[in-house]
Amino acid sequence: MTRKSSRLVPAGIGIKPVVLVSLSGLVLCGFTAFMAFLERFMYFYGKITSYDDAGNRVFSGDEKMQPLISFNANFDIFKIFFLCMALLGVYFFLHHFIGSKSIYTMRRLKNPLELYIRCLAVPVIFIILGIALIYILNFIYIEIYLALVPEEYLYPWWNANIWRDLL
Repeated sequence: MTRKSSRLVPAGIGIKPVVLVSLSGLVLCGFTAFMAFLERFMYFYGKITSYDDAGNRVFSGDEKMQPLISFNANFDIFKIFFLCMALLGVYFFLHHFIGSKSIYTMRRLKNPLELYIRCLAVPVIFIILGIALIYILNFIYIEIYLALVPEEYLYPWWNANIWRDLL
């Protein structure tokens, strides 16, 4: 990495492993949340559909599809990711007190914010990316929900509920 990117982490810590582990955690959170949504969606989707004699899937009865919020409560894994990023920031700060006490060097630098930039830049960037991923997944969930469920089987007031659930 370049010299500028190495200024986003404390001295002595490589930025590549930090970014790789944080990115892996973010991808794992997104994948887990998406799989949990699909599992819940297919469970409720199976309740409103059945198979006819020819083996084709048909919608049955008067039962409506559950509202989107029923499948959308799977972002708890992101809370764990955000907590890990906060703990990473704390670890970066405590790292300056280990060994040769580089905290004194950091406090004598021209830029008084240098310590905070090195401790908080990477965690804040990944928290912002995590929030963006949550919104992207919500839009994907809405598209799947509206593409697979016919309008007559949608939950009443589905349009108002979707945007309320998203925001």
